[in-house]
Amino acid sequence: MERIAVFGSTGAVGRRIVQQALERGIVVVAYARRPEKLGELQDRVELVVGELADADAIDRAVRGADAVVSALGPTTLTPGRRPLTVGMGHVVDAMQRHGVRRVLALATPSLRQEGDATNLLLSPVTTVVQLFGSTAYDELRGTERVLRESGLDWTLARVPFLTNAAGTGRIRAGRLERTTGATLSRDNLASWMLDEAVRGDWIGQAPVVCDA
Repeated sequence: MERIAVFGSTGAVGRRIVQQALERGIVVVAYARRPEKLGELQDRVELVVGELADADAIDRAVRGADAVVSALGPTTLTPGRRPLTVGMGHVVDAMQRHGVRRVLALATPSLRQEGDATNLLLSPVTTVVQLFGSTAYDELRGTERVLRESGLDWTLARVPFLTNAAGTGRIRAGRLERTTGATLSRDNLASWMLDEAVRGDWIGQAPVVCDA
């Protein structure tokens, strides 16, 4: 993998993905609404400035990429709007236009999948998201639907509580089980997403990713 497009590049996870990709010698196209939030990384990436509703700007970011990695997460602050779902639709359209196959995005364990078990550590959180964060939950479902219907090689990483702990490289991915951990280092998440973009162990699936 020589070139990736990163959406949500200025967030806590996105910056780590950008940094680790650069350390691996990967060319990074960073899509950002406020590129100044990338700090010193601005000078080391190819910047495309735009909103999630800007299909033309998204097209420019995706063109020529080997993979697309999205660190975007839903918000509960936009009732009646679905910017994440709309943006992912534009990403998928651009990927299909330019023949880019691999895409990874984020969700949470509240997005239940067939075979999931009850996890006492995560159940309260998933219930709250489903009941009181309806906009965010609808965005997760919308993102999943767009990816499942895309025909692309997609992976949706469902992540638990994210921490700023140092990366250890000890990461567990799989369906939600009673013993699934409740935390994931952002450094570990970034590393896992970059590795998975190449390996493709979870194409067409939505594993829960946690610290091992």
